[in-house]
Amino acid sequence: MRDNTSASARRLALVAGVTAALVAFLFGRVAIAETIVIDDSDSLMVFDSILDGFPNLAAFDGVPDFGGNALAVSLQTGVTEERAVIEFPLHALVGHTQSEITGATLTINVDDVLTTFGPGTTFDATAAERMFVYIYAGNGEIELDDYLNVTTSPYATIDTTSHGVVTDSSLGGTGPLAFDVNVTSAIRDALSQGTDFLGLVLTTDDDLSGTSIDNLGSGSTGPPGINGAAMPFLIVEVSEASTTTTTATGTTTSTSTTTTLSSAGLCGDANDDGDVTATDALTVLRAAVSLNTCPMSRCDVDSNGALTAGDALRVLRHATGQVVDLACQPS
Repeated sequence: MRDNTSASARRLALVAGVTAALVAFLFGRVAIAETIVIDDSDSLMVFDSILDGFPNLAAFDGVPDFGGNALAVSLQTGVTEERAVIEFPLHALVGHTQSEITGATLTINVDDVLTTFGPGTTFDATAAERMFVYIYAGNGEIELDDYLNVTTSPYATIDTTSHGVVTDSSLGGTGPLAFDVNVTSAIRDALSQGTDFLGLVLTTDDDLSGTSIDNLGSGSTGPPGINGAAMPFLIVEVSEASTTTTTATGTTTSTSTTTTLSSAGLCGDANDDGDVTATDALTVLRAAVSLNTCPMSRCDVDSNGALTAGDALRVLRHATGQVVDLACQPS
């Protein structure tokens, strides 16, 4: 389905949402007792892109036809439209009240630009200038009819024009671009209504645009030579930590995390001070966008051979008491 003025400050766009949460945590912008990251490391998070219309297969008629696609938002009026659908599990927030939610940020990254789905489909090789975010109460499954959960006004609009015209060429210079949406009120509403999954639908009205928002760029690392593309994720700031630990089924349980100790030190302890904290997550994050260095033996916490925003997210989740194992390879 997919064809395949970069200053340091622009590279930070990739992880803007993570950076904001870390700065708030470290420097007391708000009194955060807990920072909860909800991302695709949670097996309950589900996502798909659903198409209406495809040449010689289905009419473009407002009725969803096909799922099972990489996460993207595209439009060729009269021919096909692709909407991205995501459902974030909220079980990590069980035990918290809406008043305890001090902030919540959705981060979407643009990692690739589409030019065609195949014969009869053509896009103009640019990302959408704007994407509309709709919110709905999910059920933990992506169904074709979720394409239609756009009957209300958009919850938010993502404007990409601050980066000019986004193309594969520009992404090769900037790296994947991250865009943040404040979803605090949506998370509070979900908690007050007892919603188990926060559902989102992303659409565009920018005709002939094709915008990938997953982590499957060239070589599964973003545009050529650029690491760090990430699936959409949520960062939720909570003012009071709950004393109840829950699993996906809501059962109280005891949990533990594992941190390996290599010959080079504690895995995740980026500054080598003997402890894994949010400061280490920020150090890993900066290393992921080449703003500083960080030993792989302490910072490549998923042992995949590359430093990415995903490593920083894992360190942050571990540092804030969430159940995530850190495993580094010895140097």
